[in-house]
Amino acid sequence: MLLGMLLVALWFHTPLKAAVAQEQNVSESYQQIVVQPGDTLWEISTRLAQDNNRASVLDQIMAYNNLETSELEVGQTLYVPFVQDQLNAH
Repeated sequence: MLLGMLLVALWFHTPLKAAVAQEQNVSESYQQIVVQPGDTLWEISTRLAQDNNRASVLDQIMAYNNLETSELEVGQTLYVPFVQDQLNAH
């Protein structure tokens, strides 16, 4: 019985550790921005793309933020791929 309880405890603990690790990876690779007047997803993607494909970055932003359209509202919060110093170039 003790072995069974130990196995159950390990089974519940393992997904939690994986979820925490995944959350840490996401927080390290995404940053939060607030949509400003005139911002579009294409323009934000262009600033972030660097050597990457703009369309790919746009797709990442849409997927991570569960966006069904590319329409943005001023003041809307978005999570975007983290790229050092690229967001300040706006």
